[in-house]
Amino acid sequence: MIDVDAAHAVTEQLAPLIERASPTEESGVFEEIDPRNPKVPKQPPLRLKAPRTISDPAQPKEFTNETVVPTQGAIPFVLIASLDPARQYELEERLDGDAVVQTVEDIVALLEAFDITADYSPVVVIDCMEPAVQPSTLATVAPDLPHGSTILLWGANRETEEVIDNLVKDASRWIRCGVDATADDVCAIVSVLID
Repeated sequence: MIDVDAAHAVTEQLAPLIERASPTEESGVFEEIDPRNPKVPKQPPLRLKAPRTISDPAQPKEFTNETVVPTQGAIPFVLIASLDPARQYELEERLDGDAVVQTVEDIVALLEAFDITADYSPVVVIDCMEPAVQPSTLATVAPDLPHGSTILLWGANRETEEVIDNLVKDASRWIRCGVDATADDVCAIVSVLID
């Protein structure tokens, strides 16, 4: 069971999703979805952008508007949920060429990235020291994560580990590495996961 503070944090992070599920303005009711012909909103293609040269690691890598369309045997996807630009940069630089790396800034962006990368067993790195997505929030939607996806908790403390253990039925896809793990350590783990 999670405590009240954790529940409030999860609710806060899920607020954008709850707003999306709000009644439509025209009818005031939810749109009915026929299970035989569901109206699934068309998702835009994953828009990863070619990296520009960056000399300052405190600035996150920017991307252009080129669309990367994965093909069979394509390089894997790594999604980074961190608010620390330096750690984002380190991971992006070390994984460049081995994986398509995308930084996500919140739970909505992460879930959208999952929709796009679901067929490619994405690896998600959550920087628990400065997370863009709280591990507890992701744990609440764990049953809906793409099959084959793996969550790497970088710097998870004991409290975070307990929350994950309580919320996630199958924690085998949740890998933990300590606060003392370096970007090289995290990339070594990711390299094993994507091979």
